[in-house]
Amino acid sequence: ELALLDGSNVVFKLLGPVLVKQELGEARATVGKRL
Repeated sequence: ELALLDGSNVVFKLLGPVLVKQELGEARATVGKRL
């Protein structure tokens, strides 16, 4: 799904009970490492 997003979209990361804004490139890198 991250491949469908562009720079105008906002990505959030769930840390405990809090949603934290994350850069799209950072999110793609994290997912890429896990797969």
